Amino acid sequence: MKKGIFTYLEGDRVIWIIVGIFVIVSMLAVYSASVSLAYKYQGGNTFYYFLKHTSILLVGFGIIYFLHKRPYHIFLIWSQPLFLLSIPLLFITLAFGSNL
Repeated sequence: MKKGIFTYLEGDRVIWIIVGIFVIVSMLAVYSASVSLAYKYQGGNTFYYFLKHTSILLVGFGIIYFLHKRPYHIFLIWSQPLFLLSIPLLFITLAFGSNL
């Protein structure tokens, strides 16, 4: 019988471990890099950017978990229309950049 977090996470364990490592590294990077910003813009609250990043990561994990429980055939149906939609969006980005 499986125990631990992998009871709920189906699929490739290596991918889940890599995602977990990326999460930990990103949290360390955000915490260490945002100290001067926190003193400048948040009145010394060094956890502001860390908590903001953590909340974004939790939403991301929720989306990943939700999508990994869906059958992959759904993604097969939507892949070509979304790809075709991305081409004009790339040209719009090229033309207008960040001014849009």
